[in-house]
Amino acid sequence: MRVSALSPASANFLDKLGAWSRILAMRATPYTRMQVWEANEDQGTLFSASDANVNELGHIVENRLVQLATTSSMLERQDIDYRCPAQITRIDYQPLASRVTLADGGVLVARLLVAADGALSQVREAA
Repeated sequence: MRVSALSPASANFLDKLGAWSRILAMRATPYTRMQVWEANEDQGTLFSASDANVNELGHIVENRLVQLATTSSMLERQDIDYRCPAQITRIDYQPLASRVTLADGGVLVARLLVAADGALSQVREAA
């Protein structure tokens, strides 16, 4: 089970999508302190909600719950074209937009193409 620390900005984004209330209804734990470090714990940085004058820094949430809530929310919206599963067969990068051709013959055109298609990302490889 993998978890993520979601910041208030992430919660706001998920709220606009309609997923945050679903996540809170399932399971999310607020955190008030977090220490991060790279190689040596003694040289890390401690973040504290009290130092920032807030009640919490964010929430710890299971990744699968974020996926479940966002998928459910996206399927209910009319302004999102949700395609899953989908396989990319071709990516054409153009100055003003990228054109993505899918295996089912569908074509997507967007100004921003985000490589969020997994560890073996075709989008990242093509870039």
